[in-house]
Amino acid sequence: MVVASAAVPSPAFGIERDGGYAAVIRRASYGVPHITAGNFAGLGFGVGYVQAEDNICVIAEKVVTVSGERARWFGAAGPDDANVRSDLFYRKAIDERVAERLLQGRRDGVRSPSGDVRDQVRGFVAGYNHFLRRAGVHGLTDPACKGKAWVRPLTELDVWRTSWASMVRAGSRALLDGIVTAAPPAAATDAASAAAAPDAAAVVAALDGTTAGIGSNAYGLGAQATTSGSGMVLANPHFPWQGAERFYRMHLKVPGRYDVEGAALIGDPIIEIGHNRTIAWSHTVSTARRFVWNRLSLVPGDPTSYYVDGRPENMRARTVTVRTGDGAVSRTFYDTRYGPVAVVPGILGPANLPVRFRDDFVTNSNDSHWLANPAAPLEGFPRILGNERAQRSLRTRLGLDQIQQRLAGTDGLPGKGFTTGRLWQVTFGNRVHGAELVRDDLVALCRRQPAATASNGAAVDLTAACEALAGFDLRADLDSRGAHLFTEFALAGGIRFADTFDVTDPVRTPRLLNAEDPRVRMALADAVQRLAGIPLDAKLGDIHTDTRDGQRIPIHGGRGEAGVFNVITNPLVPGVGYPQVVHGSSFVMAVELGRHGPSGRQILTYSQSTNPNSPWYADQTRLYSGKGWDTIKYTEAQIAADPNLRTYRVAQRGR
Repeated sequence: MVVASAAVPSPAFGIERDGGYAAVIRRASYGVPHITAGNFAGLGFGVGYVQAEDNICVIAEKVVTVSGERARWFGAAGPDDANVRSDLFYRKAIDERVAERLLQGRRDGVRSPSGDVRDQVRGFVAGYNHFLRRAGVHGLTDPACKGKAWVRPLTELDVWRTSWASMVRAGSRALLDGIVTAAPPAAATDAASAAAAPDAAAVVAALDGTTAGIGSNAYGLGAQATTSGSGMVLANPHFPWQGAERFYRMHLKVPGRYDVEGAALIGDPIIEIGHNRTIAWSHTVSTARRFVWNRLSLVPGDPTSYYVDGRPENMRARTVTVRTGDGAVSRTFYDTRYGPVAVVPGILGPANLPVRFRDDFVTNSNDSHWLANPAAPLEGFPRILGNERAQRSLRTRLGLDQIQQRLAGTDGLPGKGFTTGRLWQVTFGNRVHGAELVRDDLVALCRRQPAATASNGAAVDLTAACEALAGFDLRADLDSRGAHLFTEFALAGGIRFADTFDVTDPVRTPRLLNAEDPRVRMALADAVQRLAGIPLDAKLGDIHTDTRDGQRIPIHGGRGEAGVFNVITNPLVPGVGYPQVVHGSSFVMAVELGRHGPSGRQILTYSQSTNPNSPWYADQTRLYSGKGWDTIKYTEAQIAADPNLRTYRVAQRGR
């Protein structure tokens, strides 16, 4: 049942009392749904319905993935194809009942999901299935899955499996290839002769979520940092622009119990980054080690046994089989008491983690906890949580410098301190901090020595590059010329410092280009080579874009390696430019928790829907291109003031 209404009707109208589901959906500008229901099951029903309206193909494909059926439906080039490896990983999880085990224990939200969350998941499944029944697989408007046999009704277990997959994204899932390809070494006379597992170096290097493509910036601003004296939060997660890990904006309300606005990953029924009336929050990924490695001593002559306290213990063998278009593929996994690749989660509880309360600011941009606020470093914590008293990334340093300059009023913007408008301007100021530090010395160097040798041995004339960099405005704005050249220089490893890190000045050191290091000029030569066919002084907006419906939308922002806060990862296509964003700023929220309720700005950079036939497929992307924003719409007055508000209700009677 779907009923249109101009007013705000009661969500229940008797149906929920009969074991059914009902929700009121108010679509505001950019397709953002404000969903109200009488209970959490009804709330989940509304979320499942609207997410299916906008992104049913994404959700359906996520379920194919966690069901271990990618090779069956999307094909595989052979037994080692990426789809087969994915299927083996998830089929192993299914055989081990990892999702079912998540649901065991007291329903307190810690030992296992609460009753309210379980109700939301149950309702989400019902809402998604309700939309699918109404539309029909062949009636879907998204060509990515219209009429496809892999689109099917959901079960609650499907959603719990996708939740588990999100939980282990920076954990065992980051080690998927290492887990799937691991095999016992050939029997040998002693353990020391055992061969390393395939891809062992890459597996051991996967120490934190940044290796899995996760990144973020977050500011917490207290009364001493804002002009109003109210608290503010900046949420700026850097996530994929395509696929299963896109965010979805929504506002969810059960009157008197729950009222939260923000965003969730598509396919999740709860807000994961956002705010209520009094609290706002975001997530980042620190450099804490999320894996514990156990080096096993194998029993000589028995490569599937290992010693524990001097006594041999057998590995547990489990054979997993997946279906492909060419038949079945089986692989045997070997687990130890420590896990498949010695992953031991949860070794430090919340009481052992760094916490800092301040009335000025705290921040994180994917470094460790140490420099959340330079005036009060967090020190003395276990090394596994990340380094202390060590050099910070360029992005972390810029994030701190932006706050310090705003508080001092030295950033070129009016006044001192933050409003949500000033916070938005700072976030999208697109300063390239690496260039701020070394560009002048780099230009002087290449003017002195314009002849350079690239890493492939080719001679490169740097004259044009020198002049392009001299005209660079040190930002990654649409009209910035030469920004791409500096980015390629940074990606080639050209930012090399002559001075050392000073623990007493961590935000501003090191800062001097090492002009004597031959790798600096080599990196610039490599950048020039990579940009063959692309003007070195091109405007960023002419070559740095995201393509929608065949149109290239100019995209500002840049790479963290160059020291850009507003991260956008857009791979170079030789001779063309950067036509498609793959990762970067996604859901961005600048919210103030004022006396009259939350207010501020927000945007979903890649827009609300993945369906090219949706009106919400590219509208926020164009808005982002112009550094625009949507407003926070939390109070009834804010929602009612939206000029594009459309209200309808969805319901399903009990059985």
